[in-house]
Amino acid sequence: QLAALDAALDAARREGATDALTGLGNRRALDEALARAAAEGGLWGRPAALVLFDVDGLKATNDTLGHAAGDAALGAVADALARTFLGRGDVLARHGGDEFAALLPGAGAAEAARLAGRAVTRVAAAAAGSGAAYGLSAGVAALRSGEAPAAWAARADAALYGAKRGGRGRVGEG
Repeated sequence: QLAALDAALDAARREGATDALTGLGNRRALDEALARAAAEGGLWGRPAALVLFDVDGLKATNDTLGHAAGDAALGAVADALARTFLGRGDVLARHGGDEFAALLPGAGAAEAARLAGRAVTRVAAAAAGSGAAYGLSAGVAALRSGEAPAAWAARADAALYGAKRGGRGRVGEG
């Protein structure tokens, strides 16, 4: 009975850290992973990069094709991210309604930007194949020594919105 209860508790923890629509981690899982990565960076000088993504055109997809198409677009984005970020310790999460994140322990900004560009390309191809008009923009920030998780995330967010101002479907670095 104890083993069954332990298994049920583990399943509940996983479910509590998972976004139901995409199957990726949720905001809580991301926040915990960011705190761990920042602590490891501070203790051991281990590099890490954070990529924040925003789905461009999701509202228009929902408005013109319906919410089922919007949900399909979110699923396609999650799939593209899962096929792009394959590092053993990488953490993928749905950050908010149309925002996603990839935390890459051990990676620098250049590697993260390269992978983010690959994800942007994959999402563009998925959108073209679906007939929906959505895309992906990204912002990359490498962890700085002694940086708090909130400051790190704010830099990635600023890089994301810089990319969107530059024309969407781009990768910004901060």
